[in-house]
Amino acid sequence: MARKPPSPLPQALGIGGLVLSVAWWTSRRRRARVRVERTIARWPDIAKATGLAGSQIMSATADQWG
Repeated sequence: MARKPPSPLPQALGIGGLVLSVAWWTSRRRRARVRVERTIARWPDIAKATGLAGSQIMSATADQWG
């Protein structure tokens, strides 16, 4: 009996899933960085509205929760 060649579908799905997950991860990191930069740029207005006029941001980080 002749063996049937293996289906390429599992490999294609695995490679496609890896490519899409890397693209999603980089997009998410980029959005988090932009969010932090926008908050830093708006900080003087935010500080003035909350009664912290003259305060400065010393550092900012974005984690998985924002």
